[in-house]
Amino acid sequence: MEFCYWPKAVMGRLNLGKVKKMRKAVILGLLIVLAAGCTSEETRTKESLQLAAEAFLLLIDQGNYEDSWTNASAWLRNNVDANQWAEHAGSYRGPLGTVDHREFNSIEFHDSLEDMPPGAYAFVIFDSTLADNRSASEMVGFVLDDDQTWRVIGYQTL
Repeated sequence: MEFCYWPKAVMGRLNLGKVKKMRKAVILGLLIVLAAGCTSEETRTKESLQLAAEAFLLLIDQGNYEDSWTNASAWLRNNVDANQWAEHAGSYRGPLGTVDHREFNSIEFHDSLEDMPPGAYAFVIFDSTLADNRSASEMVGFVLDDDQTWRVIGYQTL
């Protein structure tokens, strides 16, 4: 059963086989666009996580642990006070010295973590070159907070 109206003059000129093939091509094209949309959402999430991790690392590079704690996840602020956070982050970041170059390595996503509430978690890993030519890997952990914003839950060197 056809649901669209075509004037007889048009119907006489149309090759229905070609129309059906075109319809299939259009549907396939729409499916590809929709699939690309899903991929681009994941890409946007990864890009925003990378940018958030870089902004966080800039704060701790400058020794600004207080602001890094203030902007962290509710879970971190509720479980670790600002002084504890400064001590923790400083114990990992301090020994590195000056970072000459930091390059994005990867992002890992997890649906759950041991000893943590259920939720969405991500870990952004960077490979860093230090001023004294040593290298280090740095990891910034994130949780998707109730307001659907990714916020820091931790930092460490690997």
